[in-house]
Amino acid sequence: MELLLGGDGTGLRLNRPYRENLNESEILAVLDALFRRFAAERGPGERLGDFSLRVGLITPPVPNPVEVPHGTH
Repeated sequence: MELLLGGDGTGLRLNRPYRENLNESEILAVLDALFRRFAAERGPGERLGDFSLRVGLITPPVPNPVEVPHGTH
């Protein structure tokens, strides 16, 4: 299994790979440690995706610039 983290609640930031090729016992152990850390270190109202990004569990997404055709703005 692959564990993805970092999505936001609005769907504007998608999940990013955190750990790959985990079996069931490994993913349960990783999630247990992750949830304990999140509970201990999260900011007020902070969601797991934002926390994952803030503490460096995942790399920030690279912005994908949108091209605007000339003369339309």
